Amino acid sequence: KKTASSLATVVALLFALALAPGAADARPRGNFGIGLELGRPTGLTVQYFMSRATALDFALGLSTFDNDYGYLHIVFKAYLVELTRGRTIAMPLYLGLGGFASGFNNNNNDDHLGMRVPLGIDLDFRRVPVQIFFEVALRMALISINHDNGTHAGLDLALGFRFYF
Repeated sequence: KKTASSLATVVALLFALALAPGAADARPRGNFGIGLELGRPTGLTVQYFMSRATALDFALGLSTFDNDYGYLHIVFKAYLVELTRGRTIAMPLYLGLGGFASGFNNNNNDDHLGMRVPLGIDLDFRRVPVQIFFEVALRMALISINHDNGTHAGLDLALGFRFYF
């Protein structure tokens, strides 16, 4: 429990930093982006910028590393800092906090609901409305349906792109 409490404190401090004045202006050209991501998950990705430093990220697809089961997540992202910014490219760093559901419509009857905490980097092209992203996410299944009710944790890796409107 102490580790979970420490993680929650660190995440809260990072979000406070991201929401403070002077946080990264992470918006690419447009507030709404749609694209594809590969890894875990593999599928459709949609992102909506609510402000210059916050966004909602949605993904729907398959978790390709565990028997191709269905996957869905919703994550609130806070952009912490821009690692670099030029005339043609910006590279903001973000931290997220959200939830996921996985396993629906699989043969193993192993459905999970849990928490997801991604850390990632966007590569935003300034002259075209395109974004490439890479993220590592801590995934913690808090509820397992039709299986043991233990907590399962793992890391997700994803690489993707979005077109912005």
